[in-house]
Amino acid sequence: MRTHTKAPSNAPPSRPAHSEVSSSGREPAAIRHSLSRITIGDVGSGVARPPAFSTSAPIQLRRKKKKFRGTKMSLGEFHAHVDREAEIDELHPEVAATIRNANNILRDGVLTRSDLAKKGVKFTGSVDKGESFQNDVSVNLLRTTDEQDADEVAEDSVTAADRGSLSVALERPNDEELMADFAKPPLTAEEEEQLQGVPEGMRAGLRRALLSNTLPQPNANATAELSRRAQRSVLAITTPSRLSGGRSATRREQIGDFKKKPLESRSEERQLRGSIRPGSLHSLVVPESIRDHAHLLHNPHKVPIRFVGNKSTDVHFKPGDGQRNIPVTIDAPDFGSAVSDALKDNPRLLTHVAR
Repeated sequence: MRTHTKAPSNAPPSRPAHSEVSSSGREPAAIRHSLSRITIGDVGSGVARPPAFSTSAPIQLRRKKKKFRGTKMSLGEFHAHVDREAEIDELHPEVAATIRNANNILRDGVLTRSDLAKKGVKFTGSVDKGESFQNDVSVNLLRTTDEQDADEVAEDSVTAADRGSLSVALERPNDEELMADFAKPPLTAEEEEQLQGVPEGMRAGLRRALLSNTLPQPNANATAELSRRAQRSVLAITTPSRLSGGRSATRREQIGDFKKKPLESRSEERQLRGSIRPGSLHSLVVPESIRDHAHLLHNPHKVPIRFVGNKSTDVHFKPGDGQRNIPVTIDAPDFGSAVSDALKDNPRLLTHVAR
């Protein structure tokens, strides 16, 4: 017959054979708490209750990674973000705006207007392509057949009227105030000579007709403003093969066309259904002016970044919807060289300018 010996009521509970003792000679808090719950000698039985859990295996306490409320960032990531933003705030406003412009793409990719609105990201609209393209991204589709015409295709994609990356970077929804710094140029010597050959009573009407056919030209203030707009823009580059079709049948069909369908010209504006993820980007081209602050570029998806200097560039400025494009010469980032280099390795590219 098995017998049980009742321990004295004032005796401390015996330590289980497999319990671990810390270097200080004391049990871990979790074990001490469990042992304290053991009752010695149930009434009438004299049998000690077993511990609430087995101590034969190592105890592992898992700590859940905290997320900052309202974001997908951990608390550490949030603090790093706050410190980065504080340092950006100390920079020149134009440099700060360019860095934030780049960081938006490096973090989220190229977003549609509807996705930008969902994330609360401010964006600058253009003179057209308004509400009807809320779920699309405007891109330039480029193709080249050999390295010799890569420079020409790249230049066209950057400077062409209405769709060139730098031309689009200059657009704003309303530029009436800026147009006050544009003026009609005087008539040329040849045109003045033509006026002298008509009766004096017809000269005023002919002068107005000649001036109506000329485009206004920017003064120094307008040129500086247009250069400023270009210099705070960044250019995202991708290839059709990098894009994912996603759930949209329209998008899958578009990507198939981008890969195979012949283009009517060497670069064309297209609308891509849905946003472009940062992991799908070939590279991001940014102005040289922010190189000294490259540590403030937050690049979680390791998108290749290329810095380019400024150069004098002939582009087209469209002051409003339905108005004529005005040829202007500005100091702008050399996006063309970056696009040309990318074309030499990828016969088809998609580019998008963010301003």
